[in-house]
Amino acid sequence: MYISDLKMVNYRNYIDEKIEFVNGVNIFVGNNAQGKTNLIESVYYCSRGNSFKRVKDNDIIRHNTDTATLDAQIIRADRRKLIHIELGSEKKISINEIKINTLKDMKSQFDIVYFWPDHLRIIKDGPSLRRDLIDEAIINLKPSYKNMIAVYNRLLIQRNSLIKKGKNQKYFREQLIGITKKLSDIGASIFLLRNRYIEILNDKGYNIHLDISDNTEKLILRYDNSLKIEDLNKHSKKDISDLLYDKIISSLQMDLRNGYTSIGPHRDDIDMEINGLNAKIFASQGQQRSIVLSLKLAEMEIISHYNGSSPILLLDDVFSELDKIRREKFLNMIKNTQALITTNEINLEKDEIREIDYKIFKIEEGKIK
Repeated sequence: MYISDLKMVNYRNYIDEKIEFVNGVNIFVGNNAQGKTNLIESVYYCSRGNSFKRVKDNDIIRHNTDTATLDAQIIRADRRKLIHIELGSEKKISINEIKINTLKDMKSQFDIVYFWPDHLRIIKDGPSLRRDLIDEAIINLKPSYKNMIAVYNRLLIQRNSLIKKGKNQKYFREQLIGITKKLSDIGASIFLLRNRYIEILNDKGYNIHLDISDNTEKLILRYDNSLKIEDLNKHSKKDISDLLYDKIISSLQMDLRNGYTSIGPHRDDIDMEINGLNAKIFASQGQQRSIVLSLKLAEMEIISHYNGSSPILLLDDVFSELDKIRREKFLNMIKNTQALITTNEINLEKDEIREIDYKIFKIEEGKIK
């Protein structure tokens, strides 16, 4: 599967540009603020129907224009998929000229794995970013998981609202028990899905990172679930649900003081270690980037295994802070899949790309050559 061409009209800083991609490594070179990230975002938009930047559609339309359009052609097993998106007073999406009514119907039109510099924050910043990373990856494989997370979050809001109002209100106990039971049931499912995905991600990420680091760094991931159960696989969903319910209920007095629910999947984290040391504290900038790239490549392998074809890699400013060995190792790992890579300058040596089918583009002020 690959994207063969893309046309952007009034998308961000692009007036009218068409690109034909190679089914290999496509490298986009340019200074800052020329449109490199906008290009990566446009391909993401064609897959998901929204931006990874979580901005309003009106912010994507080029200044002083009313509409923007994207047209992409995806090839999979010799079949073509034509994606047309129009942004304006309303969003219009069609696939092979058949209108898509909602983003829920669109799902993912083609598999992608994307990296942009904000992802580096998952190492140093708070646990919410690490949870989002895992949840988004699971959604790619199991779209119904998105609704599961949404339902859990709605129940969590309801419980927190109930707690803040106080236990002296009418039917407090009955409402609390009802919401907590539902929260625990769906929370148990989230625990199990996250646990299974992190196990697979750890296995693949370990080998990938060992290779990228030239056998010098061992990456270990551990699921720090809020129940503090080391091996969730040994417990049934009902057992986990019952345990979660008991712990949430037993924490009621603390929750009433704090004004929020203190136990559940919304408090999960992922521990990351390099050679036995906490990556959040000890990893250098180059190691941080290598960790995230290893996780993204592991995600690519998982998607390839479950869906039967490699996803398209969208990689924004991926080479910064990587030495020659890590760049060469990384490029060797992606040579059999299509990748769109942006960089400020070509710092690749000929021996790094000698066995790769590649094409280099120059981006300047929204023009692609």
